[in-house]
Amino acid sequence: MPLSTYTARDGDGKSIRGSIEAFSAQAARDTLREMDLQAEEIYEVPEHLRDPDPVEVEAPKSPAWMTTAPARPPVLTHEQIVADHIAIKQEQLLHPRSNVVYFPLLDTLRLYAGWLLSWYFLIFAFGSYAYLRELPWSIPLVSGLFQSPVIISFAFGAFLFLLLTELHRILGKGKWAGLLMAAAWFGVFVLFRMNM
Repeated sequence: MPLSTYTARDGDGKSIRGSIEAFSAQAARDTLREMDLQAEEIYEVPEHLRDPDPVEVEAPKSPAWMTTAPARPPVLTHEQIVADHIAIKQEQLLHPRSNVVYFPLLDTLRLYAGWLLSWYFLIFAFGSYAYLRELPWSIPLVSGLFQSPVIISFAFGAFLFLLLTELHRILGKGKWAGLLMAAAWFGVFVLFRMNM
């Protein structure tokens, strides 16, 4: 009969290691289940590694909690349920679930506007140089983007956005000041775009 080693857990959750003789891994699993053990790992021991004098391991006795009838849950009154609910709510207020800090939206928009404005300045630099002199290399679409009214107006819009958000930061972070700056940005941008 093949010998198998096993690692299992008893009713208390303790890890138990041992060996068992069974015809297959399933038979070993069934034998462990009869011994009130939950099998975690079962390996068959090769013939050349087997001990000539196996040691008998006594099966653990079933714990007392498995032989007694399950206890009924206590009956809770309405006041106990409300008190538990209030305690849980107060615990949630004291310890919020996540302490994730997000980067402010306005600062993220300023970062993107700054990168966009720097790319527009590169387009203007290469375009103006290509307009005045012959470049030693060819950059596709530079002359078209350099003279495009859309690129010019978006570059002005990004510059104006960065200027007004910096003014908002210097003057104070109020809602009304922010709304006034946004209205000023929109008005100046539309006026600039109409005159292009």
